Amino acid sequence: MNDDIRKALKTIIESKNAIARAERFIKAYEEFSGASVDRDTLIAEGDAVSTPRYSQEHSGNQMRRRNNPKRVADVAARVIRGFGGPVQRGDLVEAIEATGLEIFSDDKPRYVGTILWRNKERFVNIEGRGYVTKDIAEEMANNDREEIEYQRLRDQQADIDDLI
Repeated sequence: MNDDIRKALKTIIESKNAIARAERFIKAYEEFSGASVDRDTLIAEGDAVSTPRYSQEHSGNQMRRRNNPKRVADVAARVIRGFGGPVQRGDLVEAIEATGLEIFSDDKPRYVGTILWRNKERFVNIEGRGYVTKDIAEEMANNDREEIEYQRLRDQQADIDDLI
């Protein structure tokens, strides 16, 4: 089989897989947020479609794709908010690419992790659980404090009940 045909078929398969991931992400987003996604409006506004950026390489006519770290961080924040909680790097990469933003890296999870780490003012990594936005991390901390206080009060009530 001709290499060009093989590459074209591979592109078709990868595109179909990306579409399936995007559909799963949109469905999960709608379930988590309780909101319906107006796809036609988003596409018309250009939010759902990304265009790869290219820069001229020093070695001749070859073009190399480049990521826009700010755009990756912005989309990551939207994705994390859609999930409403910690998201592992691999899942985050899949969800980011499902939005139509392609990540150009040999190690995509590491690349996304580096971008989020460099944006410490916006993101927090919860060890073993994944990345969250600062606002979600604060909300989780407040919920944890409330749960601890609730448990403490329940324990006190149990102690009182034992005395009675």
